[in-house]
Amino acid sequence: MKHKYLLVGLLLVAALALGACGTSSPTSEATPCLEAPACPDCPAAETCPACAECPESAGAVIPFEAEWAASPHNDVEAEAFRHWDEDDPAEIPESCAKCHSTPGYLAFMGADGSQFGVVEGPAPIGTTVECVACHNEVTLEHDSVVFPSGLELTDLGDQARCMECHQGRSSKISVDESIAEAVGEDLDTVSEDLGFIYIHYYAAAATR
Repeated sequence: MKHKYLLVGLLLVAALALGACGTSSPTSEATPCLEAPACPDCPAAETCPACAECPESAGAVIPFEAEWAASPHNDVEAEAFRHWDEDDPAEIPESCAKCHSTPGYLAFMGADGSQFGVVEGPAPIGTTVECVACHNEVTLEHDSVVFPSGLELTDLGDQARCMECHQGRSSKISVDESIAEAVGEDLDTVSEDLGFIYIHYYAAAATR
């Protein structure tokens, strides 16, 4: 009789063991297959047919990239970016680099780790005003501009980035000083020293 109970007990243990083996253990959910994976970060390229190949359209989308590429900001043949090509050394002076090169603008903004508001040295030739010049962590916080007269406009928001360069290089103060130096107090005197101070024009920011 004891052998009978022992046999039944063994059969029950075996049945429980088999049942446990037949039950799948909990596992983490499989990574879903993305319909439009951001290549090359597809999570399961080896198991998802849609991820097996990188779609041509999976690259990063840059807003207004086409408009920028066709704009004067990216005109690689423009005088604004080629004026210093034949200089020796071929570099953009610090007085011009702020608005005529990406490295110069980044330096002026302090986005390269340098002091804000100063371009400490010449910039290399070969760049235009690229996207990163105006779209970076530093310029996103920039919202004020100081004009050549010393007047500062604040709370400008995004347009401050544009107004840094789209303004004049001089003001009534410097014009009056130039006239006084050339002709003195006799304003009717003709002087060969009189002329435009800078060649820059379209000072759009000054209309603010």
